[in-house]
Amino acid sequence: MDILNFGNNSGAVGGLEMRNTRSLFRCLAAAGILLVCVPALAAEPEKPLQSSVGDQMADLGPRRPAKPAPASTFPHGRDGKPDLTGIWFAGIRDFVTLDDRRIDIPLTPDYAAVRARRVKAMDDGKPLPDYVSTCQAFGMPRLMSYGVMEFVHRPEQLWVISEVMHEVRRVYLDGKPHGEWQESTFGGVSTGHWEGDTLVIETRKLRPGFMSMTGIPYSDRMVVTERIRMVNRDALENEMTLTDPVALSRPWKVMHRYERKEPGYEIGEFICNEYNVSGGTPADVDPRKDLPLSAISGAP
Repeated sequence: MDILNFGNNSGAVGGLEMRNTRSLFRCLAAAGILLVCVPALAAEPEKPLQSSVGDQMADLGPRRPAKPAPASTFPHGRDGKPDLTGIWFAGIRDFVTLDDRRIDIPLTPDYAAVRARRVKAMDDGKPLPDYVSTCQAFGMPRLMSYGVMEFVHRPEQLWVISEVMHEVRRVYLDGKPHGEWQESTFGGVSTGHWEGDTLVIETRKLRPGFMSMTGIPYSDRMVVTERIRMVNRDALENEMTLTDPVALSRPWKVMHRYERKEPGYEIGEFICNEYNVSGGTPADVDPRKDLPLSAISGAP
């Protein structure tokens, strides 16, 4: 099975200064202003986008694997496992790339039709709302693909704190069941365990929605399995497998790579309400109206 490689570039973050990186966050966070921020996308000539090419944003440079180092050089927690604590940069590209319309995504016909409709609306300069453009949440799996994240790692839990949208994700590592009474949410319920030095996380109970600005849709039956491993003390790889019995015709794998931010970096506060381009408040606009009925369990 192919794995799409869209990780971070090695070394410095393409020369972007911290303030410019955060300006890009603000520019790209709302899907409705995509065509204003990157007008070249609409006019870009159609050409195949191969999975091995990776992120096409020139100012972030090419995406390539980090140089491996022995596990003995990694920071370790009191449980003897690699300590993922730190501030990590995932890049600025949305789930796979800023313009994913030329990537072969294994959507079923109903969901492919939703995506095609949303791509056309974007090309027409009238993008349809999603949970980011209505300032609600990135949610999973999109949260793990964008911007700066702080990992706070303890043997019993991993907390992922996003610099964007005030989102906090909790991954339970204590081996106990969780989320029995929880409704479907943007972040879902994440539980993890270690397989050697690889952290395996499974996320369920996700609210149906879209995982990119071009509207890659998914249902509440999607399960996200992550395999996170430390490559060297300053680089992580996160191999995601997405399984959705109604939205995807087969499991879809995507590789994300993260680099540790420079010493002294502190995540800031991102306020999204000024970028609500939906024409109403989040309560007025429900992006789920654009999804097939099958996106919600129990629906016909």
